[in-house]
Amino acid sequence: MKFNEDYLKRFEEAFGDTSSKLNSMKLKKWLKDNEDIKSYLEGCLESEPRLHNFIDTVWAFRNRFDIDEYRCKTCRKLMALERPAFYMKTHCSTKCAKLDPETTAKLRQTVEGDPSFYERRQAKTRKTCLEKYGVEAPSQNEEVKQKMRAHWIEDNSFWERRNEKSKKTCLAKFGTANPSSSEEVKHKKSETCLKNFGVTSPAKAREVQEKTKKTNLEKYGVSCQFQRKEVISKANDISWRRVLSWSEYIAPAFPREQWRGFNRSIEYQWICQKCHKVFTQKLYTSKHCSLDDNMPRCLSCYPRASNSSLEELEVLSYMKELWPSAAKDKELIKPKELDIAVPEIKLAVEFNGDYWHSVKAAKKTCHADKLKLCEARGWKLVTLFEHFWITKRDLVKKKLAELAKPREEDIETFAVVVEDAGLASAFYEANSFYGNLLREDNLLEIGAFTLDGKLVELMTFKVDARRAFLLRHARSVCARGASAKIIRLLKDKFPDLSAVEAEEDLLWPIDKMFSEIGFKHIGDLEPKLMPNGSYSCGSRRLELSPLDK
Repeated sequence: MKFNEDYLKRFEEAFGDTSSKLNSMKLKKWLKDNEDIKSYLEGCLESEPRLHNFIDTVWAFRNRFDIDEYRCKTCRKLMALERPAFYMKTHCSTKCAKLDPETTAKLRQTVEGDPSFYERRQAKTRKTCLEKYGVEAPSQNEEVKQKMRAHWIEDNSFWERRNEKSKKTCLAKFGTANPSSSEEVKHKKSETCLKNFGVTSPAKAREVQEKTKKTNLEKYGVSCQFQRKEVISKANDISWRRVLSWSEYIAPAFPREQWRGFNRSIEYQWICQKCHKVFTQKLYTSKHCSLDDNMPRCLSCYPRASNSSLEELEVLSYMKELWPSAAKDKELIKPKELDIAVPEIKLAVEFNGDYWHSVKAAKKTCHADKLKLCEARGWKLVTLFEHFWITKRDLVKKKLAELAKPREEDIETFAVVVEDAGLASAFYEANSFYGNLLREDNLLEIGAFTLDGKLVELMTFKVDARRAFLLRHARSVCARGASAKIIRLLKDKFPDLSAVEAEEDLLWPIDKMFSEIGFKHIGDLEPKLMPNGSYSCGSRRLELSPLDK
């Protein structure tokens, strides 16, 4: 901000130096008589939006404050000038303030000099919350809770976006989807606990145990939270809802009043939903179903002799409905096995549990290796992860059924740019294993619609210079010519486009869309780490060029 010295001199003559208090009414009247200075200040505010408002602009002008030098002490980022007469910020965020050695040293000095600092600060926070909201924390207030719930209902992808952002940040920082899974974080936690308490975990420290016991006795009259009647009752209600969630596999053959929680010494009677037999069993870690490790197991339907999980048996059962010859194969890629093989169409399905096929228990190329062995023998391999079967079961069944009776629907379609982000998100959630894409400003979504307005196929592109990149593709039915119409519209919108690049996911390498419209194989990509913590089978780089065929 450049200061006009002549204007400054006139301003000081009227109001004195910066030590003099500025009267707003007098200022308003004076500026009315000095239109040139008023226009100058308004021009400063317009050219520099960081000045925030007219009053702050007057303050900066009077104090010869150079806003270009108003930067965060830590990251040197430019900051907006807000209410400078009352408070001047030194950092752009709490994060930067914590990273500033001077601030950290000052806080440490304050805390060391005042042992009750945090206790008083917490008491002050509670007092303020009680005065404002009537509770000790804002999140306990019913009005605040309702506002939060209303926001989550209005923005139904809030948690999904937050979780995706959190996973992305954690993968970039720690190489895992959760910081607690990082060996570096685990080691740092242990070191801190050893330094502070002499043990590897705070819960092991005698000091912490005694303090916890004392607090529980003072607050609740018991030494442990789980001895409270209301906690036991609430825990039983929660665990009963957990029992009812098993309804697809088993159901309790006893009323709610007899439920005493997950007590491993008590036997309960259960009804198997598959054979409808009643059996008696204690609750133990059966691990026969990924839905819940403690789910009772009907030994008639799910005998322990089987090395297959419940989910894998469900996939095999469904595939036998489509192909009666479907069975486990130990010979085709010996010494390796295939979970399910269908000889008449040379199709194999490998069912992978999320834990035993994650980075913790499997090498990076284990899934890609099986794929290569199958392809070398002229077979196609579908790699199906446990979480796909649990969360997208209907989609998996639909895709497998399409393999049993492959056909193209003779439906008249037309291609159009999809502006409705909600429609695109819902379509991907229903028809893609990977769900919706994170929204970006420069994405182009083109869909194929039937004449009655139903979306049957969708592609999302990112256009860069003379090339386009296909980021996501899904279709609900295989409509003849729909994919080609989408590519044709892309070319019409960008006449200078020379090629479209894509990646073919090898987890399910049986989609003929790419070959149908002329994509060519130009290279291979290594297996990538997926959100579930497992490695993919890799992917093929494809290119469609030229576009004007």
